[in-house]
Amino acid sequence: MKLLYTVKKIEEITQFADELDGVIVSNNTISKAVTSSFSLDEMKKAYILAKNNGLEFFILMNKVCFDEDLVYCEQFIQAFKDDDAFFIVGDLGVYGLLKKYSLEHACVFNPDTLICNYQDFNFFASLKMYGAFPSLEIPTKDIQNINDHKRLKLFYKGFGYHPMFYSKRQILKTYKDFTNIKEDLHNKEDLFLQEETRKQTYRILEDDEGSHIFRPHIYSCLEDFNTLKEIDYLIIEGQFIADMSFVIDIFRRAINGEDNKQLNMALQEKYDTASEFMYEDTVYKKVGE
Repeated sequence: MKLLYTVKKIEEITQFADELDGVIVSNNTISKAVTSSFSLDEMKKAYILAKNNGLEFFILMNKVCFDEDLVYCEQFIQAFKDDDAFFIVGDLGVYGLLKKYSLEHACVFNPDTLICNYQDFNFFASLKMYGAFPSLEIPTKDIQNINDHKRLKLFYKGFGYHPMFYSKRQILKTYKDFTNIKEDLHNKEDLFLQEETRKQTYRILEDDEGSHIFRPHIYSCLEDFNTLKEIDYLIIEGQFIADMSFVIDIFRRAINGEDNKQLNMALQEKYDTASEFMYEDTVYKKVGE
């Protein structure tokens, strides 16, 4: 298992180099639901820094694209087409651009919740992709089944806030205009929603790509880490979390063989984590049931 982290600033690459196997970087013209953005020049510097530290390098290009968005995606692809970089994409249109530059082998497909079994997962091997993400909303036993039958690399988000709703609409702007709030709510990281009948709060982020609502707790896979230990890549994300040094250390120790139960207890003392869909069986219903 290799450990990847979505970096928020370039200094984190050297800070965590000894504990990571690779880094993920984002830019707000090609990535959605992100709270950090690297310019193309900064991304080039990050690439050199990552390679000098022996790290794999992934560019997050997960936005659902209109035709005009593909122009920005192609700029980044052209800039890295001769480098040893991978591209995490959420739109098959971006895969088409990678194929144009004979970079299918550098494509990692993440369609959020769409891949729920190994047949679907392995389809993307026929497109010569490097890897793919299974759904975050299936139990770990299903992840293990996909891993047992995989024909391409398996990527899994093992720590961080999981998105639960996305709309292309600027929901907070609509709310702001309707209520005459003066404060700018766009790209703010400290906003929450609370329903009338529930105590839980849900983080909401509005960016240029729309509105994103996240589940109330931080997902951590440590509780059932042994089921997942044979997967290829584990991703931890620090969105809305100020300091990730403790989390990265915990997951590196888990990969190195320390007791995941003890490590999970230590993590729970510091963060409000939950198992989410870890043990929830997938139920298939026929039409009319």
